[in-house]
Amino acid sequence: MTTLAEMVSAVKKHALENYNTGGWDSIVECYDASDIERELTDAVYGPPCTTTAEAIARIGGGADLYEEQRIGAQAASGELEQYGLEERDGLIQRKEQ
Repeated sequence: MTTLAEMVSAVKKHALENYNTGGWDSIVECYDASDIERELTDAVYGPPCTTTAEAIARIGGGADLYEEQRIGAQAASGELEQYGLEERDGLIQRKEQ
């Protein structure tokens, strides 16, 4: 079984490696180890995580939410191009690379 400390370390490493992807930058900038531990163990967020993959997926859900909120705010500004966004299929999305 993976320890809590190992899971926290893996989440932090994953967040740094994916800083420019999705909302992982928000995790790096806003979460400390105790925030990550709480989300991995508090029943409010679901059953306690027991593997590194579960831990990254759990925190990744928050990263996705931050990214959705950021895209919404950027889209509301009316400057889609400036933020690398485009309207596609009726949705505001990041431009495909």
